[in-house]
Amino acid sequence: LEDSNPVIPLIGLKIIVLDVTTNLNGISMKFGVPQWVIDALRKDFPAHQFIHLKNWDEGPEHLADMDILFGANLPPNRLPPVKRLKYIHSVSSGVDFLLYPAMVERDIQIVKG
Repeated sequence: LEDSNPVIPLIGLKIIVLDVTTNLNGISMKFGVPQWVIDALRKDFPAHQFIHLKNWDEGPEHLADMDILFGANLPPNRLPPVKRLKYIHSVSSGVDFLLYPAMVERDIQIVKG
């Protein structure tokens, strides 16, 4: 299969899977991808690198060269070192909080689901 999109290659993607912790009315809630899902993704798609982070502080070195983010947010203070990101799949019900000026200026596709 030939790569028809020069921006996002079909092989060798670095995908960050970020767990989500949120606070609603004083109740802390955590949503995460189970490790067995990450293991299955790695097994089924060995050409790609899946990095599972519990929070942003756990893996700041992965920001510059991530291609895809699967998680809820990318705060403005985490955006400056990001160079290759082209796609955010947000697990949040809305994505308006991702539409801050520095994000909007970049060519990053944002979807929710």
